[in-house]
Amino acid sequence: MTGVADGAADRLVGDDSQRPDRTARLKEIESLIERGLSMISPEHREIIVLREVQGLDYDTIADVIRCRKGTVKSRLARAREQLRQRLTELGGEWL
Repeated sequence: MTGVADGAADRLVGDDSQRPDRTARLKEIESLIERGLSMISPEHREIIVLREVQGLDYDTIADVIRCRKGTVKSRLARAREQLRQRLTELGGEWL
């Protein structure tokens, strides 16, 4: 006989997001990314935050930072590469 409690237990066991090791790992990744972002230029940090954190599209970013869409794309590519290098320096090549 299966009851409501059995279904709840299945959901809890199957939910990886609440596992302590997963939570600790996500905090470690977040900390590493924050450190990496602090090491890149303010111009590059701004464009990464606008795109990757706030989810703005290229046209909106161009309006916000008052430049052309092509400039946004090239600056974002350079910013991503700069961040990738910093993360590698910090030991985050596994990201």
